[in-house]
Amino acid sequence: MAKCAKCSKAVTKKSPGVQCNKCSKWYHGSCASLTAEQLTALSSMESVDWKCRVCSIAVGGKGRRISVILPDPDDEESDVEGIANQQDKTLFEIHQEVRQLRQNVKDIIRDELQNTLKFYSNKIDEYEEKVKSYEMRVKIMENQCKNLNDICTNLTLKNEVLEQKLSKLEQAQSYNELEICGMEEQQNEDIKNIVTTYSQLLKQNPDDIIKAVRRKKPIHPGTAQAERLKVDAPIMISLREGRREQWYEAARTVNVTSKDLGGESGNKVYLREALSPTISYLLWKTKTNLKEKALCKYVWCRNGQIMVRKKKVIRKYTTCDPKKTSSELAKNCGKQLINK
Repeated sequence: MAKCAKCSKAVTKKSPGVQCNKCSKWYHGSCASLTAEQLTALSSMESVDWKCRVCSIAVGGKGRRISVILPDPDDEESDVEGIANQQDKTLFEIHQEVRQLRQNVKDIIRDELQNTLKFYSNKIDEYEEKVKSYEMRVKIMENQCKNLNDICTNLTLKNEVLEQKLSKLEQAQSYNELEICGMEEQQNEDIKNIVTTYSQLLKQNPDDIIKAVRRKKPIHPGTAQAERLKVDAPIMISLREGRREQWYEAARTVNVTSKDLGGESGNKVYLREALSPTISYLLWKTKTNLKEKALCKYVWCRNGQIMVRKKKVIRKYTTCDPKKTSSELAKNCGKQLINK
């Protein structure tokens, strides 16, 4: 695109100009002091020699057709008509156009907002459905957890009942077994001679004894049996069926020491029933807790049941009252521990 050598602006049909024959530079008509009619006349000539002021001093040379850019009549007319139309517009028409533009903008914004609200409304409905579904799942899981907790509770109770029954069965198996405690262990001791002498002191028949052995001390320290047997392991005797109560009652009325059985310490020798590991641990635990807290003074076990007594009670029964058995005596002297 040609540019004016004077003002450096483009030479177009709206800003017509002419080209110098010598330096070939373009100049606007206004920059070269030429009117539109002069530009038209120069363009209509086939051979004309037009020079700019800088080149006007040059002499000679054959003239040639110059290049001229003329304004477009249609463009001039359209420009003139546009200016006229703009001038003819009134302030009211401009105001109407502005109002229409505002209304169009409002309509566009309203449509966009409605579409956006509809989209988010659908999303909210979708999320509400998902939340309801999750709530139903949570309720189902809560019910399942509750059922599992109930099942675990029932299983725990059943397990405790089974443990109690098993402990009773273990204790029932050792019903005819008694332990002679307080007799110190000696080297090369004769267990048979010891239990025979003990039966004679209790005025019981030695033939009631089926088996007599010294119970071994527990290998692992810190257990319930280790706490019970940490002094001396007792001598366990197995009696014939139906002889246990007679031996037990006789042992309560006769005081025997280890010296009476050939020992040296002079400890008191007493007879107690053989306990299962569970009952043994429970008895030791009861003694430890109650005596440390000074709640009970006497704790013992009778027929697999742990008995406690706060203070010593002396009850006298006549010999002509055979119905008062040892079990009734124990019930009158204490109470049974139900819970551990």
